[in-house]
Amino acid sequence: MTPVLDAGMKPQRLTLLVSPDMQAQANALQQALEPGGVQVQQWPIDDAWSVEHIRQRVLDFAETYADESPILNATGGTKLMSMAAYAVFRERDWPVFYVHPEEDRVIWLHPESRPSKSLEARIRLESFLLAHGVRCEEVCQLQPSPERQQLVKKLIERGQSVISALNWLASSAEESLHASMTDKQRRWPALSKLLGDLEAAGLLQVGDGKVRFTSEEARFFTCGGWLEDYAFLCLSRLRSRFPHAIHDVAKSLKVQRSQGVDNEIDAAFLCNNQLHIIECKSGELGKLVEMIYKLDSLRQPLGGIRTRAMLVCVRKPSPALLKRAYHDKIQLCHSTGLRQLEVELEKWLKLA
Repeated sequence: MTPVLDAGMKPQRLTLLVSPDMQAQANALQQALEPGGVQVQQWPIDDAWSVEHIRQRVLDFAETYADESPILNATGGTKLMSMAAYAVFRERDWPVFYVHPEEDRVIWLHPESRPSKSLEARIRLESFLLAHGVRCEEVCQLQPSPERQQLVKKLIERGQSVISALNWLASSAEESLHASMTDKQRRWPALSKLLGDLEAAGLLQVGDGKVRFTSEEARFFTCGGWLEDYAFLCLSRLRSRFPHAIHDVAKSLKVQRSQGVDNEIDAAFLCNNQLHIIECKSGELGKLVEMIYKLDSLRQPLGGIRTRAMLVCVRKPSPALLKRAYHDKIQLCHSTGLRQLEVELEKWLKLA
């Protein structure tokens, strides 16, 4: 996508050489690119494992568009497709390039004397997902109000035990919007102060040993929505500091994959055209296993093999969970490190 969208390389027409097993991906890529004013067409490759067939199909293409100075992007496709296409273009002395997967830099394979070029195109999140066959049904990019930001700041400074108690009360109120406090919770000064802050903000009311939430939105925020806001705020500040690297940030995404599967993602962003997804968990440790599994299973379907994932949680995971996350290459930010999430993100993204 980046060479096609780059101002210095944008073509008049893009032709996708498509094998049968990549038809769905080609359709998704075409849907993502056409709104940007690029004319996209597909050139079928019936057998991606027959060198003779691939070569003949590329020769047919070369004869059809010989007068239009075509350029080959040899980055995608099977190795046989890339090699066969490269050979045909090389015979005609037509340019061929390859995109460095980590640096978004064009490397010219022919002629080799052409200098490499850094691609300046920065893909929008919804276009990136659409190119992978994923539609955004809902996405939020609005900053929380200053009042909510102050609440988030107060919550992030609280201890794990107080946050766990608050999360338990909010979870208990899922159906009726009210929950009964235990005797210990009623006599807990730190919890009383926190509930008082939330009451002053209009999110809940405390009385007769009960907590009554003013709305489902207020209950959701108290139950962990605040942690999503915190992650989003940290990402937004990083984007302001590194605008060229981080070029799209969103939270509370509801997406639908091409197979009709719906998923919700707490936060997602693009850093150097690479998708990163974040899940946030303020509650019990038992749910962390599900979060790690969810992140591991979503990465490739949402954004390809280079997609990275992070789990942000209030409580420290067990040694077994830490090992599982390490094995699945899920980055963790938890407990005391949570207050330094922006710093942790900067290190993770190697922006420092």
